[in-house]
This record gives sequence, structure tokens and C-alpha cells, in this order.
Amino acid sequence: MEQIESYFNLPERCYANTFIPKKAFIENPEFNMTSVEKDVLKESVKNIYALYSVTPDSTGIPAYEDEDVRYKAIQITKVKLKDEKRSEKVCQIIQKYVHTPMIILIEHEEYIRFNVAIKRIHKTTKEHLVVEEMLYTDWINTEGLIPKDIGFLESLDVRKKTTTNLAKVFEGIVGSINSYNLSAYRSEFKEKTEEETQYDLEVMKQLESLKKQEEVLKQQMKKESNMGAKVDLNIKIKKIQKEIQQLQEKMK
Repeated sequence: MEQIESYFNLPERCYANTFIPKKAFIENPEFNMTSVEKDVLKESVKNIYALYSVTPDSTGIPAYEDEDVRYKAIQITKVKLKDEKRSEKVCQIIQKYVHTPMIILIEHEEYIRFNVAIKRIHKTTKEHLVVEEMLYTDWINTEGLIPKDIGFLESLDVRKKTTTNLAKVFEGIVGSINSYNLSAYRSEFKEKTEEETQYDLEVMKQLESLKKQEEVLKQQMKKESNMGAKVDLNIKIKKIQKEIQQLQEKMK
């Protein structure tokens, strides 16, 4: 498998590649994990590695903090899975208990996907960060990378990001992940500005809603025995498909 983490192009002094035993999470009294969370890690996780620690000392990029966010470091972690079906649950658990901005590379056989969590300072317990939003890419076949995949991976290069502070670097990685997810509706990977990406994300939400409506109507049409009702449902489906096509044109 190709070493996907090399695409971050980080200085060698950031590299840790430290094995983290599962019991560091499961048996940590400070975490106080639920029995369900412990079982998920025991059953689904093969190995955990701390790959990189991106800090002001290792990169020369300043930390950043305000009343909402804190970026003293960015951790890049690889999680190798036994079972890919619970990949998102595994990430939710790890991101919940690690109070540092983190990028997780989830690996299963020759496939990999990326996860980031948008974290905010806890309003009561100021020293903790809490997860506000989770983002994931689809699974990427590392043994059959297509141009969209390569464009995304090359965009992760930290040297291409704004390096005013660590918050900007993290936002740049988040932007790459959003752009990659949006590339599902385009012919190629295209990294856009934050404003353009936010617009496209709103369009994508509308697309997903319309596709769900389309699927519901198709299921209804399969079950419908009345020809007149079938015709009405088909007209509604065609209308939704036209709206989908129009929205997809806006994202090119």
C-alpha cells in the first residue's frame, strides 16, 4: 500500500510513527469509556499509530487560540481496522476523547479514508475541546488511484496551505476534504475558495435531499398497481431528476 501520509509533505521532525496500544484508550481512567465504546475498539481496531505531531516547534507555524478554538498542535493518526463497517464509530470515539485537533487516516486492507473533527472549546470546562462536526471522505483504493484521488492527495501538501497559524493549516485540510467530497458531482477534483465550497456544500445538501425523494417515489411506483397513479409518480420523478440535473450543472 502506498504511504498516503507522505502527501502531507511535513518536515521530518514532525514524524513520530508511534504505536498506541488500544488499552491506552480502553483502560484510561480519565476517559471513563462506556462498555459499548470499549467493545467497538476491541472488536474493530487492529492498530493505532500516532504518525505526525504538527506543532510550532516542529514546523515554525504559530499556534492559535481565541474564545472558540485552540490549535496548539495538530495530530495525524492512522487507525488500521479489522472491520471497516464501524469506521465512523471508531473515529467518533477517538475524536471524542482526544482533546486536540486531529486528522485520522482510517485504513482497511488497500483502502483508506480520511476523517477530521471540527472541535470547539468547551464553554464550561475550558481546557477541553468538544466535537462540533465530523467529516469523512469515501474509501479510496490506494492500489487504483484515479485522477480525482491524486488531485485530492496532492492538495494535502501543507506547503500549499496558508501557514499563518495552525488553525489556517487545519482549515486548509478541511477544505481539501470538502472539495474531494464535492468532486463526486464533478468530472475532476477542483479545490475552491471557502466561499465557493460553502455554496457547493449547500447545493450538495439539496441534491442529497432530492435523491432521497426520488428513491422514495421509485419505491412507491414499484408497489403501485394503479396505472394512473404510476403515471403521476413518474411525472414527479422526472421533475425531480430535472432539478437534480440543474443543481449538478451549478457545481461544475
